[in-house]
Amino acid sequence: MFSSYVLVLLILILTLKHYTLYLYLCCRNYPLLMATWKVAPALAAGCTAVLKPSELASVTCLELADICKEVGLPSGVLNIVTRLGPDAGAPLSAHPDVDKVAFTGSFETGKKIMASAAPMVKPVTLELGGKSPIVVFDDVDIDKAVEWTLFGCFWTNGQICSATSRLLIHVNYLLLNPCHRYYNSASCCFWLINNSTTCIVTL
Repeated sequence: MFSSYVLVLLILILTLKHYTLYLYLCCRNYPLLMATWKVAPALAAGCTAVLKPSELASVTCLELADICKEVGLPSGVLNIVTRLGPDAGAPLSAHPDVDKVAFTGSFETGKKIMASAAPMVKPVTLELGGKSPIVVFDDVDIDKAVEWTLFGCFWTNGQICSATSRLLIHVNYLLLNPCHRYYNSASCCFWLINNSTTCIVTL
């Protein structure tokens, strides 16, 4: 596992080495973790970096700045900007001195960041969450599938981009285990299988 992390880090360093100033706009649910994942390769590649944390979760990123100062990172190499998105994120994304923009967060904010960066045709990396499915094959242990689906979906209150909020169920399983009750709404379907196990499928 360690070697895979090293490989990913090397790929990121090689990708970022062509840039001078790197901007990362950080999400609110894992602010410190995501900041270090994004900023460390940029610094290792020799870039200066601007980190704009979410206005809802800025404290840990400010602590990161203090740690960097304590360990001797030169002044100006890592810069933390704490303001609202329209006041800081958009102007930074559009700034001509920013060579590369990365953002982790919502789809709507990602569109705005891409639009801000578009006039300069600068590279933008967006991680906008989405639907991360659990694939359920016909030979599955359904109790385990339900347990891990619920864990993946509601872990950290569902505030995670890889929340398993969608199930892809093999048609053979549904044919072999007829649904005793079916409920449909605008956002999800519920199957009660064998009167005991509930599966949630988000459409």
